[in-house]
Amino acid sequence: MQQRLLALVTVLVPGLAYAQPTDAPVDPSTTTTTDVQTEPPVGDAPPPDVTPPAEPAPPAADGHAISAKYDKGLTFETADGEYELKLGIRSQFRIEAARPDVDETEFATRFSIPRLRLQLEGHAYGEANSYKVEFDMANKGFALLKDFFIDHAFGKVHLRGGQWKKPFNRQEMVSDFGSEFLERSLANEFAGAGRDLGVAVHNNYEKSPEGLEWAVGIFNAASDKASIKTTCVPGAMPTDPPVCTSGTPTNVPADFGPAIVVHAGWNHGGIKGYSEGDLEGGPLRYAVGLSYRMNPRDFDKDANDDLNIEHAVALDAMVKVQGLGISGAFILKKDGQNDAEVGFYGQVGYMLMPKQLLGAVRFAQVPEGDEQKHEILGGVDYFLHGHNFKLMADGGIIHTTAPTGGTATSDLQIRAQLQAVL
Repeated sequence: MQQRLLALVTVLVPGLAYAQPTDAPVDPSTTTTTDVQTEPPVGDAPPPDVTPPAEPAPPAADGHAISAKYDKGLTFETADGEYELKLGIRSQFRIEAARPDVDETEFATRFSIPRLRLQLEGHAYGEANSYKVEFDMANKGFALLKDFFIDHAFGKVHLRGGQWKKPFNRQEMVSDFGSEFLERSLANEFAGAGRDLGVAVHNNYEKSPEGLEWAVGIFNAASDKASIKTTCVPGAMPTDPPVCTSGTPTNVPADFGPAIVVHAGWNHGGIKGYSEGDLEGGPLRYAVGLSYRMNPRDFDKDANDDLNIEHAVALDAMVKVQGLGISGAFILKKDGQNDAEVGFYGQVGYMLMPKQLLGAVRFAQVPEGDEQKHEILGGVDYFLHGHNFKLMADGGIIHTTAPTGGTATSDLQIRAQLQAVL
C-alpha cells in the first residue's frame, strides 16, 4: 500500500509544479536571461519630452518651381526667371446701326463680336528671347492667326521673325484695345499697313523708348488674312463652260516682293506712344514718327513696260499733356505710274473725368476714286479699369463728295461696345 501511494505522489508532484502561475519563482538554473531596460523609480523619472517633432524643411527653390500671378492676364513664371508665359483673353462685344442719309431708309442694326483674341506671350531660355502668339477666335466670324513671332535681344538691338504689324503708321500700331474709338480711321485703311510675315531689326520701338526709336524690316507684302487662288481653263468644247479649280487658303505668296519697311521716331517725357488717350496725365509728352514702305512687286512691269512699284510714306505724331491727347498722320502713296495720293486724319481726346471718362472727336479724309471721302466722328469712353475694361460709344457721318454732275452721299453710323481684357 505504501508503495502505491509513493508512486502516485511521484506522478502528481511534477504536474502540479507545471501548472503554477507564470510569476511563480523559477529556478534560475533552468532559464536563460535577456537584457531588459526597466523603468527607473518614480522619484528619479526624468520630465516627459514635450518638444514637438521637427517639421521637414521646405524644398529648396530651383529653376523648375513655377509661380502664378495675375497681371493683365494669368502669368506663369519659373523661379529662376528663365521662362514666363502670360495667358490673356481680349474681347469686344458690339451693337452698331448704320443707314444711308436718304429719305425713307431705315437703320440696319446688328450685334457682333468684332474681336475675341487668345493671347500668349512671354519669354523662354532667358528674358532675351521673347515671343507672342495671338489668335482671333471671332473676327466677325472669320477666325485666323494674328500674331506669331520670336524676338531675340542682342543688348538694345532686337532681331524678330514671324508675323506681326509692320512698323508703318502709328495708328495701325496702336492696339485695337488701346484706342479712343471703336475702329481706326479711314486714313489708316488708306495707308495699307497691317500684319505681314517677315523679319526685322529694331530697338524695341513698340515700348516707346525715350529718345530714338527705329525699325527696319523685310516682309512678304501680303497680309495676315488668307486668300484662295482659283484657276480656270476653257472647256473641252467651245460650248463647254470653263473648268475651275481652287487651291487651299494661304497668306503666303508664291514669290514675295519683298516689301521693305523703314521706321524712325523720337519720344519725349516717357510717353506711351502706342496707346491713345491720356489716362496717365502729367506734363507734356510727345512722340513723332516717319515711316517708309516700298513694295517692288517682284519688279513686275505694267502694260507700258514701266515698273509697277508702290511707295508709301507716313508722318505721324502724338501729344499728351494733363489729360489732353492729340494724334494724327499724313500718308502719301504712289502706286506704279499713277499719281500720288494723300490721306490724313486728326484726333483729339480729353479726360472729362480723370482716369474715368473721355470724350473724343476725329476727322479723316482719303481719296475715293476722283472724289474725297470724309469721316467725322465723336465718341466717349467710360473706363472701369483703364483700357482693359471699358464701355465705348461713337457716332458720326461718312461723307463722299459729289462727282461732276452727280450727288454726294452720306452714311450715318452709331456704335456701342463693351471691351474686356481678362
